[in-house]
Amino acid sequence: GFMSSHTRHDLMGDYGMVANEIRKIHDIQPVDLSADNARVPDNLQAMIVAGPTDSLSERAKFAVDQFLMRGGKVMFLLDNLMIGPNRQPVMINHGLGGQLQSYGIKLQGGITRDNKSHSPERVQQGVFSFNQPNPFFPHVVNEQFGEHPLVRRLDQMTLPWCDGMERAARDSTAEYTVLASSSDEGEVLVPPQFKMAGFKNAKALAMLASGSFQSHFQARPDLVTDGDSLLKFSSDDAAILVVGTS
Repeated sequence: GFMSSHTRHDLMGDYGMVANEIRKIHDIQPVDLSADNARVPDNLQAMIVAGPTDSLSERAKFAVDQFLMRGGKVMFLLDNLMIGPNRQPVMINHGLGGQLQSYGIKLQGGITRDNKSHSPERVQQGVFSFNQPNPFFPHVVNEQFGEHPLVRRLDQMTLPWCDGMERAARDSTAEYTVLASSSDEGEVLVPPQFKMAGFKNAKALAMLASGSFQSHFQARPDLVTDGDSLLKFSSDDAAILVVGTS
């Protein structure tokens, strides 16, 4: 499933190529979570939450949470900012930071700069376009990938305007794996002044967690619709994959 509401991406638009690749091995369908009684269908095995916007509702977040509690797999592709007119940063408040922390992954809430390993950015000026180095386009290569089967055969990957993340200090039986990191020169700049937080080191840019999770909405029975029940813990086959950009 692909969350089609509260997002700036579209399976028929900018994510069309992604959808075509997925369809080679899986079925994929849009899932609208904008209704007051929104629920992720039980026939789905996995959900993609890509580029959620400021409009992401508590009901939509609850629907994703309860899908995870039912043993679902959820991929979160999250942006902290967009580059607006005149190349000014426009912040995005998707509101999922606290929810992911309940699952054991803490977002840094900024953007990662890597002066050692980064890709060029295509820049347009009038009728001219050219490539220029951009340290905010971390380039992941070689040992920056983990050993997990999901990524160990990848050669390279660029994650522009990417947030960093780390394992949250929570009791959990889930297993946490870093899939992709910056170089050892990675640093996270936090808004609004975009000052460096912490020290330069390898920043996790993508993480996988699998196992049993605790619901972020344990104290919100008001979100449960008639005929349903509040699930407070997931089964052991649940999983989340978090990437700090979409």
